[in-house]
Amino acid sequence: MTLRQIVSRCRVVIEDTVLTAPGLRYKPRFPGDEAELAKGIAELRINGYTSVGRLLDAAGVGQLRGLIDAAIGGQRPDLDVRWSDSVKYWRIENPLRLDPSLLRLAAHPAVIALVERYFARRPYLSDIDLRRIPPTDMSEVQSSGYSSSNWHRDTRGRQVKLMIYLSDVAEADSNFSLVPGTHIGAHYRKKEYEESRLSDAEVEAMKVSTVEWRGQAGDAMVFDTNLIHRLRRKPMARVRDSITYYYTPGQALTTIDVDRRELEHLPESMRAVFGNPPLPFKRSSHT
Repeated sequence: MTLRQIVSRCRVVIEDTVLTAPGLRYKPRFPGDEAELAKGIAELRINGYTSVGRLLDAAGVGQLRGLIDAAIGGQRPDLDVRWSDSVKYWRIENPLRLDPSLLRLAAHPAVIALVERYFARRPYLSDIDLRRIPPTDMSEVQSSGYSSSNWHRDTRGRQVKLMIYLSDVAEADSNFSLVPGTHIGAHYRKKEYEESRLSDAEVEAMKVSTVEWRGQAGDAMVFDTNLIHRLRRKPMARVRDSITYYYTPGQALTTIDVDRRELEHLPESMRAVFGNPPLPFKRSSHT
């Protein structure tokens, strides 16, 4: 191991054990329904996930899906749209440019209040992921190596995601799948990427029932990304759209492509979610 690798590894250990640990004197900055928040936090701590209800109505979902159609059809040159042949889905790399409603969702008051209390630290938006997922067989995406369609944990330390379905997801559709409770004590980042990936046999050996999240367009879930989870692909599925927001207490931040004029429309407290945390954290320049 080189000196640079040793320093990098030491930084990761310090971040995971000290700098992102719950603050003993932290006081929440974002108000909310305390009874409802306590219920959500308990579910996150025990199971690693909790429903936050429906965050978009039918009209809002319809508008977004039309915009995604236009983006994938090449009608939005301002958007960075990419097809991945290895995992067989479309991804919009700068989704906050798609529509202002997605910017507002990133700072949804009830969600941020929940995430803040779960971390016991101020949360920061670290990444966004908007995907259009066509039907395909699991074997097609697993044959090219590990991907989000394989069982895995994320490798970013303490992190939660807000995932919103932008299309209906029924039993025959490609759905989000997770193994409850497997996040506990698992936030320490692995030395090697492969250590965070698991085979079907390894998960089956745990003798724990998986949760298959199905729902209607607009439904949303907050989950700890140290849960074992996957995107379960199905060959007869309908096209599935979803957007996922990543939040951390400061580490593993990427530069967010956002219209600063739209950002100014948010309350100052919510704009802080897009800001830079105090040193020693910093955002990376890649997207």
